Amino acid sequence: MTKRIPIGGGLGGGSSDAATTLRCLNRLWGLDFGDQELARIGGTVGSDVPLFFSLPAARIGGLGEKVRPIELRWSGYVLLVFAGRAVSTKDVYAAWLPGETDCDWESRARRISEASTAAEVMGCCGNALEPAIFRVSPGVASLHEAVRSAGARQVRISGAGQTAYVLFDGAEEAGRFRDKLVTSGIGTGAVVVPTLTAPLTDCGDESWKYQKFASN
Repeated sequence: MTKRIPIGGGLGGGSSDAATTLRCLNRLWGLDFGDQELARIGGTVGSDVPLFFSLPAARIGGLGEKVRPIELRWSGYVLLVFAGRAVSTKDVYAAWLPGETDCDWESRARRISEASTAAEVMGCCGNALEPAIFRVSPGVASLHEAVRSAGARQVRISGAGQTAYVLFDGAEEAGRFRDKLVTSGIGTGAVVVPTLTAPLTDCGDESWKYQKFASN
């Protein structure tokens, strides 16, 4: 399959490539570095890279270098909808206003780890960068509103990018909503992907990246 993560999508496409490269070089050169060391090296390349050595789920702090693996009760399907326009991370952070989205992130993280349904997880999800993203890219704001108006109970934007996402417990329900969005001309593309449920062990396992974001 072909990896199709849009540029500026907020999905960690470049960071996952960097992590994959480090894993493969580690194996090719017989360095025998553990994930902790690879994550440390990855942090010098990009702040999001360490995450990919603590999959399938992790809590992240600092600038991205503080990563702690966690267990989630919920697994299901994620509908990704693309706005079709790259969003500059630099511009988003420049537009961010401190205190604009104050909330108890610690409590949200705890509730997400304990949630067992897509609705429960979505109810806890947040993104402090969303207001800034919407100011920088009104097109992403329009996408967010269009997906919500199409019937999604909760919609969030991924990272500092252009991608809206909605969580579902079942593949069929997710597929039906995806088809509705496509038929209605909402976004420039939409895919349904399963959540990752197992950790990665070596570069030979990195095929999940292509499956996860491949078009249906």
